[in-house]
Amino acid sequence: MNDEWMRGDAVRFERTVKERKFSSVILNLFQNRQEEGQGMRRVFHSFSPERVQHIVLCALVSAGMILLASTTGFAAAGSGEPAGGPAAKRGDAIFHQRCVTCHNKEPGNTSPFGPPNLHGIFRDKVLTPPQAESIIRQGKGGMPTFGKILTPSQISDVVAYLKTQ
Repeated sequence: MNDEWMRGDAVRFERTVKERKFSSVILNLFQNRQEEGQGMRRVFHSFSPERVQHIVLCALVSAGMILLASTTGFAAAGSGEPAGGPAAKRGDAIFHQRCVTCHNKEPGNTSPFGPPNLHGIFRDKVLTPPQAESIIRQGKGGMPTFGKILTPSQISDVVAYLKTQ
């Protein structure tokens, strides 16, 4: 980093601090560091060993949680059966027979002019399962009703499948 840039940045920081009447302690700390020739770089990048340990611990816990969440999803996907069990498997077949023509199965394939992509509708809290069952049964907008075509059990199976998406 260029020292001229840091000095200019220091002046802007000092002016902002004075204008907004921030604590004089922060301003004094910053000015002392500047006078010692350490610049802004030292003010914001001087972590104690305890602080570094805390940051590393937080990163490890976060990584562990991500790993745990991803492995449970992969275990269900690797079993050859949808995570929702037999109902979701039956719902998958019904979805591919009746719904996939209008509602793309793949995530991200959406059109602002057509039917919505149903991938993640429960995860993203777009709909609740009872709302989805009602829409499947009674239709909505340009969607036809399936209440006379599908049994209540089949509609529940489709919702069970959508919960896995």
